[in-house]
Amino acid sequence: MKRLLLIAVLLLMMPVVIYAQDTEKKIAILEIVDRDENVSQGMKLMLRSRLTAAVTATQGYVGLDRVDMDAVLAEHNFQRSGIVAEKYIKQLGEALGADYVMIAEAAWFNSYKTELVISAKLIDVESFRVIKTAMVNTPANSAYVDDNCRKLAKKLLKPSNSFQQTPGSGYIPNY
Repeated sequence: MKRLLLIAVLLLMMPVVIYAQDTEKKIAILEIVDRDENVSQGMKLMLRSRLTAAVTATQGYVGLDRVDMDAVLAEHNFQRSGIVAEKYIKQLGEALGADYVMIAEAAWFNSYKTELVISAKLIDVESFRVIKTAMVNTPANSAYVDDNCRKLAKKLLKPSNSFQQTPGSGYIPNY
């Protein structure tokens, strides 16, 4: 009797689990862009890994990591050199089954290379519209990078209007 009750409860919960998985938004996190080409590959790897983890830890979102993306990209023969040309972002998102693509850029904030500035934008794959942008500064050590990548993900993924209105001043971007 207990076993039958347990099976019934599990069967009733299964549609909820399936529905929850279907409602998660998938975000493909591309290679970190370094326009000055002086951020180390190890730092870019850490940033991308931490951003993926931060996105996945946010309720309702799943970050697509390098393993997922490389398999699809290899299959579809996309050419990449740190950033995908804008005209291919929709194709990339569709091939990955992603709803959004995140493009993040990193640069040293000072000449001592002790602090990074990380800027990111979230692009809707269907409309190719930039949904939101955000930026953080972070000391260049693992604990701070982890914390600030979580803050960056929270800024990008928190539900809010793209713009907020303040009395008498028109619209002010809400980032």
